[in-house]
Amino acid sequence: MDLFFKPDCAAFLLVSWRILFSIIMKKRLFAERVIVLGAGELAGDMLREIKRRRDISYNIRYVLDQKKEGEAVQFFEGIPVRYGFDRLYELVENENISDIIVALDQKRGVMPYEELLNCKVRGINIIDGESIYERITGKILIEKIIPSWLIFPTAL
Repeated sequence: MDLFFKPDCAAFLLVSWRILFSIIMKKRLFAERVIVLGAGELAGDMLREIKRRRDISYNIRYVLDQKKEGEAVQFFEGIPVRYGFDRLYELVENENISDIIVALDQKRGVMPYEELLNCKVRGINIIDGESIYERITGKILIEKIIPSWLIFPTAL
């Protein structure tokens, strides 16, 4: 008699698998460790959506923002905030980060190109925040569209 053709056994295996899968997703055991660059509107929208959807496999370790003159916050959407981009690769290496999501509201004059390039050549994935937002929500941020994004589409 074959064990896998019994309906009781199949039901037990199906329920057990579903419970195990639910625990893994809830605790984000196999999630990618990520740093988010930026603490503006785009980063906030994206982080809220990632928290809301438990099936997204990102474990956001830190939010990095540029140095500010005013009030410095310690948490952004419940995630620790660090200021300054000058030691980005050291943080990535120390925290075993696999992806960096660039969710800066204004990139011109702020984006740490040298640090990001340093991470990219060492195998860290650099992902555009608008693309991630579109991928996880199925919505396009119309106010963030730039012409090159439409002309040069990227496959995720």
